[in-house]
Amino acid sequence: MGDARYRRIKSNLTEALQHTPVAARMEEVMDLESILGYNVSSVPAIIVEDKILFEYGDIPSAEQLESMLRAAFSEEAHS
Repeated sequence: MGDARYRRIKSNLTEALQHTPVAARMEEVMDLESILGYNVSSVPAIIVEDKILFEYGDIPSAEQLESMLRAAFSEEAHS
């Protein structure tokens, strides 16, 4: 945790959140016990309202993350 992948996803997520028209905040979870409670298979991961948006593979760009966030928030609004 805290490596280059983490820093890149944090930067991309921060940028994506600035362009997402909903009130959202980023919470960094560094405690291993807490991370394991989310049932992610790898870190860094992005979780929105208990739904895993990203947990492995290539780090999504800010634009890709913005699209993921918009879709997640849209699904949440329709629930």
